[in-house]
Amino acid sequence: MNNKTNNKTNNKTNNKTNILQNIGKEWLKILDTEMLDNILEKICNVKITPSPNNIFEFARLTDLSNIKVVILGQDPYPKHGDAHGLAFSCLTNVPSSLKNIYKCLIEHNEIKNMPTTGDLTAWAKQGILLLNCALTTVVGRPREHINIWEPYTDYLIETISNLKINGKHRPIFMLWGNYAKCKKYLINKKCNILVYSHPSPLAQSKEKFIHCNHFTEVNTILRNYNIEEIKWEVSEIESRFDMDNRTCIVFTDGSCFPNKECPESEAGYASCFCLGVHKDTILYGNLENRPYYATNNRAEGFAIYKTMLFLDDDIKSWDKVIIVTDSNFWIQMFEVYMPMWERRNIPFTGKKNSDMTIPMYNLYKKIILDYEKKIEFRHVKSHNKDNWLSYPLDSYEYFCAHNNDYIDQMAKYARIKLIPGKHIIESVDYNLLQ
Repeated sequence: MNNKTNNKTNNKTNNKTNILQNIGKEWLKILDTEMLDNILEKICNVKITPSPNNIFEFARLTDLSNIKVVILGQDPYPKHGDAHGLAFSCLTNVPSSLKNIYKCLIEHNEIKNMPTTGDLTAWAKQGILLLNCALTTVVGRPREHINIWEPYTDYLIETISNLKINGKHRPIFMLWGNYAKCKKYLINKKCNILVYSHPSPLAQSKEKFIHCNHFTEVNTILRNYNIEEIKWEVSEIESRFDMDNRTCIVFTDGSCFPNKECPESEAGYASCFCLGVHKDTILYGNLENRPYYATNNRAEGFAIYKTMLFLDDDIKSWDKVIIVTDSNFWIQMFEVYMPMWERRNIPFTGKKNSDMTIPMYNLYKKIILDYEKKIEFRHVKSHNKDNWLSYPLDSYEYFCAHNNDYIDQMAKYARIKLIPGKHIIESVDYNLLQ
């Protein structure tokens, strides 16, 4: 075998590894076929969209055993960065067809306002299979891989139509436009099949998509089977945080005055759960100034530590926490420096704030290694330095800046109003704080 053949084989193997990574075992039983190998051989030497690790995002996000609805698309958006493996979903903007889908949802009172994101991950996680009939195309060239993928996706459509969700009913199929309607012959006749014109602006002259009642009809069918209905609302905020029903979003901050190590320093911290599990919970307190002087770094670190202690006490209720902080220092500590010290056997005791970092890092490792939970840190600049408060109220940027400002004020309140050593956990109606 020559080097050229070797390289081609290796490219195909690497692509296949990326494509099938983190996909459930049930999906792998129907995805890993000779057909897939043949397709990868044909596309491995061209620049494709979506990227290889996103081709099967629909399978990664939607459990095979929980497919409530199948929405068929034709092929991915050809512009690099738009497509990510979900039909109609777009990472960079709201394309015209998706905008018409949103208008229809508003018309039928399924959502209140026009979403600012094109990311439909929230739908996929609820059991909506967003399946394109071509899973890739060449960047800048639409419909380039239709003939390559069509036999494979025809096989998937037919296979999926024979599944039963929770032993109750087969998936509901939504076929929009002539191309999708042509797939009707593949679908088990016992499935509910809903057909309508395509949401593209080019298809609105005869049958306007705004009048399509599929979204309401889907929930009526699911209700009749006593299956949880679809929530059609699409939130840019939840999409950017990659939310599911076992995710916590928490903002943390600290406050110290004067911000230097001295006998007069006073420090407070605060932590607020803003989305997901434990939403409406606030932790805040005042640091003692002995035996170590209070500083802003200690206060910010203490907020993170108190958050992890709180989550450790209720470890079974959540799977992932995203801690949003304006302290790049502590993000670097957890993600770079403390792991490096551990690898190189550098004693923590010789480092500053070791009375905090040792128990904090031990707890961090316990949560992610022993309990197999995910802890992610995100940085937001303090005091609106990125001017994020000027963004739309329903945007990710405004959400982060607004909550960073709120938690900053809470940390100051704890510093000024509470006595040293006082720590409080309380519930609030977070919506009233907005």
